[in-house]
Amino acid sequence: RNVKIAAALKHNGVNVHLAYVGKTPQETYGFGNEYYTSIHDLGKWPIRNIPKIKKLIKELNIHAIHYHNYPDKLGAQMILAGLSVPVVYDQHDFFSQKRKLSRRKRFYEKECNEQADGNIYITEKYKDLVAQKYRLNDNSILLPNFALGTIAPQEELYEYRKDKKSLQLVYIGLITEHDDKVRNLITYFKLLSERGFVIHIYPTRSKAYPKYEAISNVIIHKQLPLPQLVREMAKYDYGILFLNKDVSEAYRAEELKFGAWNKFYDYITAGLPVITFNEFEYMAHTVKEEGFGPVVSGIDEVTPELFDRYDVPALRRKVQAGREKYFMENKIKSLIAFYEQVYQEYKLNDT
Repeated sequence: RNVKIAAALKHNGVNVHLAYVGKTPQETYGFGNEYYTSIHDLGKWPIRNIPKIKKLIKELNIHAIHYHNYPDKLGAQMILAGLSVPVVYDQHDFFSQKRKLSRRKRFYEKECNEQADGNIYITEKYKDLVAQKYRLNDNSILLPNFALGTIAPQEELYEYRKDKKSLQLVYIGLITEHDDKVRNLITYFKLLSERGFVIHIYPTRSKAYPKYEAISNVIIHKQLPLPQLVREMAKYDYGILFLNKDVSEAYRAEELKFGAWNKFYDYITAGLPVITFNEFEYMAHTVKEEGFGPVVSGIDEVTPELFDRYDVPALRRKVQAGREKYFMENKIKSLIAFYEQVYQEYKLNDT
């Protein structure tokens, strides 16, 4: 999300400087450093972060800070530090809805949602979910995890196969082998394999997944930079846009229901139709509205007979024709206007 926003801002003439902890986008994703005007490692010592940030604000003539959660500690520290520029908090990952947080981490999350100079949420219902816990800042906008249009393949990379029983499905993102987790898709993928589907997995983490590798018709690929991954995905039939809803992680249900997952926008960037469940309300609504693929109640309905009703080349043309409205580059002007508004209000209040 950070990289996509930076790329779109650069495309619209805005300079973005990255201050990070850990790894650069290039080290993490294999691409992305090229979208930043400068890149600065805040280092391993948290106590030095605020002094370094204050120095960068002055040296680089920074007008606003866009802070991506999670974790929220540094965001809260910047807000409490009373910096000379406004702090915009991007709440795209509502962590206290996913797991039990310590009292200190809940304080950081609360501070960011309630005291930032501006707030960004991924969908209206996701924002409403946060509002059930916190008194939200009135100054906020919505910005879903839109696609990066500059990497969308323009040529057709797909070769249509008439043998629908060997449909090639692709899943990108985090998977786990831990029991009773929404990202444990082992049972689902076994069922799909038994029904004749081939499942290609591009996992987030570069490690061994023996339980997935043991499933017939499951192929695990190495990690790829997003521009290259999008071109690889364009060769398959459908993107898998669901998680394991048959687990006891009920406390995550609302967060998953209203989320706008990065993988959705990455699939449509590739021109790839998707298959999702009604339960994932935000994405299911969009897929239905745009006609981007099947929306079903659960894994029992994902059968070869379901896909017999669809013309894959026609679906692909529909996705390719409709994807531009979901490109970050075409949506970023609202964020630029928001930055300007937050900056002007901050300066007015500061005087």
